[in-house]
Amino acid sequence: MTAVQYISIAEFLSHLEATVMAIWIAGAFIKMYVFYYMLALGTAQWFNLSNYRPLVFPIAFLSVVLAIWQVPDTSAFSVYSQTINSAVGPVLFIVLPLFLLLIAFLRKNKKQEKQVEQQQ
Repeated sequence: MTAVQYISIAEFLSHLEATVMAIWIAGAFIKMYVFYYMLALGTAQWFNLSNYRPLVFPIAFLSVVLAIWQVPDTSAFSVYSQTINSAVGPVLFIVLPLFLLLIAFLRKNKKQEKQVEQQQ
């Protein structure tokens, strides 16, 4: 945001902070909705449901309740982001996805081996 304050193009394009902030907030909402959709769809597939729509409101309710329970105010968020998130973040954002990728890779290889055995 500080760098955007100094942008001035042709004397009439200045003060672009509002535009950058709008894009930033829109991006955050889009990311949140994509993750929410993936959670609902993944949960429906996990429970072998034919439709994800019955899970939309229960997941939304649980998300709001758990968010308020985890971070009730800004001071708690500050403590969380400085202590817990620095330890848990790498596990959630690096180790867990790599573990899931490894499982998917192993399942794919196992499936391919089974198909080769059936063809022979």
